[in-house]
Amino acid sequence: MAGYTVPENVSAFVIEHIHSVEHLEILLLLQKSPEKVWNATEVSQALSFHPASTATRLAELHTYGLLEVKDQEKTTSPPRYCFSPKTAALAAAVTSLAEVYKHRPVAVITLIYSKPQDHIRSFSDAFKLKKDKDEES
Repeated sequence: MAGYTVPENVSAFVIEHIHSVEHLEILLLLQKSPEKVWNATEVSQALSFHPASTATRLAELHTYGLLEVKDQEKTTSPPRYCFSPKTAALAAAVTSLAEVYKHRPVAVITLIYSKPQDHIRSFSDAFKLKKDKDEES
């Protein structure tokens, strides 16, 4: 058990598309029932997440090409989503992720929270660049 590493394809997918356990749980819930159409309230109730946060995560997963918006005839009604990856590669990555998470949840969660945070790195790099310029003066 010690030394287990997440397969490269799953690791790459998590780094690119999964930024929190909330993303992960929402994606896997919808993946389990791809024919079912969900709104944010239904997902938040199923997972005991905050509805506003769930709505944001659903929209993000849609943007990543993992979910499809369905039944959006009325612009005033909340969006409804189903699992429908845009590519076979995305679908395969989610299937692999679900399998790894089923057997090694701690490894996946550790990966999610140990990956580099680009926005934090960019923020700290701004200070590094400023410091370097000051040293040249």
